[in-house]
Amino acid sequence: KDRKLTVRSEYLWGQTSGVHSHGAYVQAAYTICQMFQPVLSYDFFKQDSKADAHQHNLQVGLNISPIDYLRIQAAYTHTLYDGNRHNNMAEMQAVLTY
Repeated sequence: KDRKLTVRSEYLWGQTSGVHSHGAYVQAAYTICQMFQPVLSYDFFKQDSKADAHQHNLQVGLNISPIDYLRIQAAYTHTLYDGNRHNNMAEMQAVLTY
């Protein structure tokens, strides 16, 4: 992380009731003129490492901070399940911190 660019990533691996799962994500955000912050992220998750089922998400978003204490977040996510089923989602939220 520096003054404008933030990059984060994480890998997880675990076992629940004898089922091994794993996943990872990587996310990058770049601050433009202290008000706009485009965000790009990718993640995948495989709930059972022995099964063919898996999920991949690609997200493109924008954080906007028009005034102090207010952040508006908008994002589009494309999800791919098991290599053949797709889902699209748009989301928006406002965060007020005081």
